[in-house]
Amino acid sequence: MRPVWLWLIAAIAALVGCLAVAAGVILLVVFGPDGTYSSSIGAVRSSGPAAAVIADVVAVDGSPVSSDLATVIVGARSLDGRPIFVGLAPADDVDAYLRGRPYDVLREPGSTGQRLVPVPGTGTPDDPTEQRFWQASAVGTTARVELALHGRGRTLVVMNADGSPAVAVELQVGLTAGWIFPVAIVAVVLGAMLVVAAVLLARAAVARRGQRHAAAAAYPAPGPAPLAGSVAAPLAGSVAGSLAVAVPPTPPSGPDAPVAPEPVDAAPTEAIAPVAAMTNAAPTNAARAVHPARPPFQPTQFPPHRTAGPAARRP
Repeated sequence: MRPVWLWLIAAIAALVGCLAVAAGVILLVVFGPDGTYSSSIGAVRSSGPAAAVIADVVAVDGSPVSSDLATVIVGARSLDGRPIFVGLAPADDVDAYLRGRPYDVLREPGSTGQRLVPVPGTGTPDDPTEQRFWQASAVGTTARVELALHGRGRTLVVMNADGSPAVAVELQVGLTAGWIFPVAIVAVVLGAMLVVAAVLLARAAVARRGQRHAAAAAYPAPGPAPLAGSVAAPLAGSVAGSLAVAVPPTPPSGPDAPVAPEPVDAAPTEAIAPVAAMTNAAPTNAARAVHPARPPFQPTQFPPHRTAGPAARRP
């Protein structure tokens, strides 16, 4: 595989791995090991002798949250350290339980218009933990119950565990899902594996590129062919030198001058002209293969007095 493809795959794997690790870490930090996220919707302190704080309607009909994926939870945290009671029940049962007793109704919880509306009464309600109409209840300094995702008229009641007045709590709402923690762990592990794979792919791309550079240095590409003029010039010089004809000197005149034989005609200029024209042109394969030979030795090329004996001749 080419290094550019290895780099591309490594970049995609690193990006996906980093996103998976980041998502897993965020889920672990927000939801924790129990898969629960809760947020405060404000502190509430009952007024005067009120022994309970109730919310209008905390259950909704046709909630978009599916009970198979997650569960909505509501609860409270004690501000003064005393145990509190949190219960969820139908509105009619809550009205019958608190009839004639002082309590506060929480209007628009969690909004800027949140307020308490006191309902006058006397006495103290019965112990809430002994009632049987609660659909869900919890006791503790931090108490939470699951919010019903169907039905109408569910009411949240927050009291001190012993039914005493002066309730001081911080109301909370949240979401819990048992599958969030394992999914977060899997996301972190898979993301880390993708990051490691991206590093290995990047190293392989670097190694592959180094191998290509080493191969290119060991086997360089052939250079360009020589120009025609660079071959024609030395070839023309060699041909011209081999075709040079020596001109004999003028023989002595007089009655005692030896009679020279008729000179052999020198090479015609017509034969030299094509050769000279050939030297000016680009050499061909035939010109490189066949080198013109030096003309044969002619005794008449020398002065007549040097042809007197064999020893004077050129070997």
